[in-house]
Amino acid sequence: MQGTQTELFNSKEKEIIESMFGGEQKFKKEFPALYQDMEAAQKLAAKTKILKSASRQEANPGGWEEYEKLKLYYQPKTKTLRVKGRIHRSGHPQYMIAELDIRNGQGKSWKFSYTVEQCSFLIIDEEIRIEQSEIKGIRADVNYMMRIPQWREHLIKIGSLRQNAVETVGIDIIGKGKILHPVSKNGRPKINIVYFRWDASGSADYFYEEPDRINGNFCVYLPIAMQFELESGMVVASNPNVKGEVYIYSAAHSIVRFNNFEQIKLLPASQWDDRTMNQRVGRNKPLQYPTVNEQTSSGYVLIFPQHWKNAIEEGGVEGNDDFYLSLDVEFTCTDGNTYSLEIDSQLNPKKYEGGNVVEIPCMHLLWGCLEKTARIQTRNKGKIPVCDVKSGDYIASADGTYEKVVNIYTGNEDILKFIKAGEKTIKMTMDHPVMTKDGWKQARQVSESDQIFVEGKYCKVDEIYDEPYYDRVYSLELEKGEGFLANGFYVGDFAMQNSMTKPEPALSQDILDELEKFKNLS
Repeated sequence: MQGTQTELFNSKEKEIIESMFGGEQKFKKEFPALYQDMEAAQKLAAKTKILKSASRQEANPGGWEEYEKLKLYYQPKTKTLRVKGRIHRSGHPQYMIAELDIRNGQGKSWKFSYTVEQCSFLIIDEEIRIEQSEIKGIRADVNYMMRIPQWREHLIKIGSLRQNAVETVGIDIIGKGKILHPVSKNGRPKINIVYFRWDASGSADYFYEEPDRINGNFCVYLPIAMQFELESGMVVASNPNVKGEVYIYSAAHSIVRFNNFEQIKLLPASQWDDRTMNQRVGRNKPLQYPTVNEQTSSGYVLIFPQHWKNAIEEGGVEGNDDFYLSLDVEFTCTDGNTYSLEIDSQLNPKKYEGGNVVEIPCMHLLWGCLEKTARIQTRNKGKIPVCDVKSGDYIASADGTYEKVVNIYTGNEDILKFIKAGEKTIKMTMDHPVMTKDGWKQARQVSESDQIFVEGKYCKVDEIYDEPYYDRVYSLELEKGEGFLANGFYVGDFAMQNSMTKPEPALSQDILDELEKFKNLS
């Protein structure tokens, strides 16, 4: 008896495939590698009884949430239609393909194709020259499909979003301005942020010694502040209604929203005073607002409370994540109109020279530590627990030299990786690097087939597993060098740990070629 053939796509997904490719058979013929990859995912899903997931809003473990948005803006003065869209999905997608289809009531159409690899988000930002009379009946549709790694819960995600409401916007009214926070203080290409900071020196641009917790999860703190001047004759309303959307996201995760809008301040710069506006709750708690060191009497200050009123599980953060800020807020002026300000993180931000759109560097959340009892060989104090090491101490490296400790980071961790090799044991966070015969590996990557550098030689891993911990962890940053000895293991220092990239599943050349082919369709 022949088994029943399971269809690859359901009825809703077939509609999307029809729009993107002209039907399933055409998809199979023109993009065979992508189709076969989807087919393999479907068979695996059926075998393991995992249900495919079409587009839907759902919470992502770790405090992250999924997000979709599509908006249309028309600027009469420049006769420009701007289409802005974002898709943020969970599951560490291996790739995502999408099509933007814009049509008006007179039969005109515009199409754009997109692909992204090893990334959880897709950003759409297109401008079309169009007369105001042609806006009637305008509609924008985005159809997308993505492939989730096989070890994730959902293997295929296919979805769509539509927008036909057009917002009329005025011209940019910000003549010039300056980002006060977040910034890289030493000219680094990324903004370094640390939670659970032990002291105030070292490589972090922002540190939060004891951030609040919600149900044991740490709360997000991020400083946002900008000083700006408006074009001549423009004045912000006395009680401006500031609203919009603010969130952070990363290539590995979806988004975390800012949920503290009632505490935003938009006021003349001359009225801002750190001493009277700021307050600290508890001795080691962060200030309510980031400090504005550059006082000015001209223009306005837009400043956000640092506490986002949102939490992320410690397990929901990976030490090598680059985070991006997306800020799109609106405020009212005395002319009765609403104007917008956009701040977006970019890998290579453009120099800001005025206007309502500002690009800033992306952010790097520094992370990763050792168990508090890990023994560290020092030059003058003998072997001491890592929790007793001080900035300025010299500690042993693998080559017999001693390196100066310039900074100490600490936090709390629920689960550590336990490793035993050469009769020695150590516990560390999942992202912490340890030297193996194949080079540096994060603890999460180490297996019993590896050989680890312990007390001057490479030793086979005898045991490795996750172990509950629920206690303080510590990491050391060196002035020079990249690692030190802990319990005899050669482990990476803080800078080494945060410079490592997480390995991603490789895509075949056939799939890469077809992704490029799809991107060039528009």
